[in-house]
Amino acid sequence: MPVSMVARTMTAFYPKLQSARLGLHPLVAEDEPLYCRIYTDVDMMRHVAEPLSEESARRSFRSALAAVTASPPRMLLWKAVLLDDASTVGLIGLVPHAGRRAADIGAMIERPWQGRGLAGEALASVRDHAFAEGGFARLEGRQDAGNLRSIRLMERLGFTRHPLPEGRIAWRLGRRHWQAGMKLPNAFAMAAGPA
Repeated sequence: MPVSMVARTMTAFYPKLQSARLGLHPLVAEDEPLYCRIYTDVDMMRHVAEPLSEESARRSFRSALAAVTASPPRMLLWKAVLLDDASTVGLIGLVPHAGRRAADIGAMIERPWQGRGLAGEALASVRDHAFAEGGFARLEGRQDAGNLRSIRLMERLGFTRHPLPEGRIAWRLGRRHWQAGMKLPNAFAMAAGPA
């Protein structure tokens, strides 16, 4: 695909999304407190990486905001908001690899909202959008092998597990596998249970 076509596709590909219970809104400057709260939280980061200091989180947010507002966007980051009362529950990300044939996908749901199936619902929406509208051939993710809830969630989303060294897991889902029947409805969380 020519570079100019990739740029147009990626820019058009970053819309507001909606699932059964969530609105997914592209990251904006006003989302800095949410971003910093998540990335400085020791408990939330325990399966991801070392938590950031407040200043490092602010720098990281500025970098993320620059990446999502670039043309074309270098990454896509959505704020997940409950439709019924507008409560913000977390962040959902999609980071295209070089060449834009594959992307990393992930979610960070704040502790009060965990265990309600919201991560699965949000990830299913972004997964489906990435394959249906983004033209990606493959989605990937990485996580700590001790995060059992996340392991169950990624399996329900159709990803296959690939062990990595040092207690990590890589996840992969190809477009063909998704097209062959792994596409789940946006109401994923209600049918599949909490994640």
